[in-house]
Amino acid sequence: MDTSPEEKAKIKEKIEKLKASKFKQQTLPAWRPVPTAMSTMLTFTAFAIFFLVIGSLLFVMSGKIFEESRQYNDVCYPAGPDGWWSTTGKNARSIWPAGNIY
Repeated sequence: MDTSPEEKAKIKEKIEKLKASKFKQQTLPAWRPVPTAMSTMLTFTAFAIFFLVIGSLLFVMSGKIFEESRQYNDVCYPAGPDGWWSTTGKNARSIWPAGNIY
């Protein structure tokens, strides 16, 4: 593919323009948002609604937690001579004093 000297000059000129662009030289102006009263109120309201929804869902879900408690007065036995825990048999001895412990 042959290109004429004029086309080569145009291509070189375009390349030089791209090299000297503000984007390539990283001299673009920074975006600095100016918080106005309205934008601040809208942002605050959006966050408030979001967190109120999340908080109310967590509150409702926490009321549905089921708590189970068990008494282990009659099933706790010390280890036997062989070092193993047993709930039945000759090593089944209660380590709790007589009566209920609460």
